[in-house]
Amino acid sequence: MEEEDLYLVLGIESGGPEVSQLEVRKSYRSRALLCHPDKRRKDAPAAALEFDKLQKAYEVLGDEKARKAYDELWKLRKSRVEKERQLSHKRQKMMQDLRDRERAFEMQRNEKREEEEASKRLKAEIARIRAMRSKKPTPGGFDFTFGAQSNGTYQKEESARPQAAASTPAQTLEMEKTLKASWSCEAGGGGGYTASRLIEIFKEFGDVEDVVIRQSKSKKKGSALVVMGSKAAAIAATCMQCGDLSNPLLVVPAVPIRGPFTEPVLAQPAPTQAKGSSTVGSGYHSFENEILTKMRQAAERARIIKEMKEADAKET
Repeated sequence: MEEEDLYLVLGIESGGPEVSQLEVRKSYRSRALLCHPDKRRKDAPAAALEFDKLQKAYEVLGDEKARKAYDELWKLRKSRVEKERQLSHKRQKMMQDLRDRERAFEMQRNEKREEEEASKRLKAEIARIRAMRSKKPTPGGFDFTFGAQSNGTYQKEESARPQAAASTPAQTLEMEKTLKASWSCEAGGGGGYTASRLIEIFKEFGDVEDVVIRQSKSKKKGSALVVMGSKAAAIAATCMQCGDLSNPLLVVPAVPIRGPFTEPVLAQPAPTQAKGSSTVGSGYHSFENEILTKMRQAAERARIIKEMKEADAKET
């Protein structure tokens, strides 16, 4: 009875101090006629309890002082109920906000995971392409790891190259076609030369097979190795002034050239084929000899580059 709203017991929906005493009495009388046990004989026990509750409520609300004390309690209870309702609403909103944040965080984490996976796939594809390019041989069938014309910059080999045991005619011709070009890199000397610029200059004397620019620590002097298409072109380049007038090139043969325009004989007459020998076998040996020749040429170039570096180091 203490927690029950006495105004509702009398049937007054909107209770409080605003309700007049006349309205309280009218409500009590009308409810008493309905709840009196004599009117509800079939349900007399329940009617008696309800009528007793009605009388107790009217005893409080029908007395002026008792009603004043109850109205104060009634206001406090209403205020507490309203605060609980508002707090419940805030809790629900907070729970909803929390669920929304968790959902947004999960979506963001999934997007980040997908982005990381896509980045990993891209890195794997780039690594695969680089690996394929590194394994791709040169058109000649042998993978030269230094100076191509498209690159023009000498990349130092960490692994030592084998030295050629003896110079063959093909190796001799390869070296006689090779020139060493040097120039001034000082500010007043007109700057340095690029691989494409060197190719453009030496093409005036014949075909240019390769250009290798040495990356030197010296800021005063630059040098490069130029492989011409023929010995005649190499000789012509050494006999003429090359480069820009403000910064001319010093061009010298990488090795002493034998004779003015003599070229060693590269092709040897094929020996008489013995009975029972295989044409396929001779072709295989020719291919093998070609590979060995290119390997020797590469080793000889590496040796000359090494000697050039040592000589430049002594000069600086």
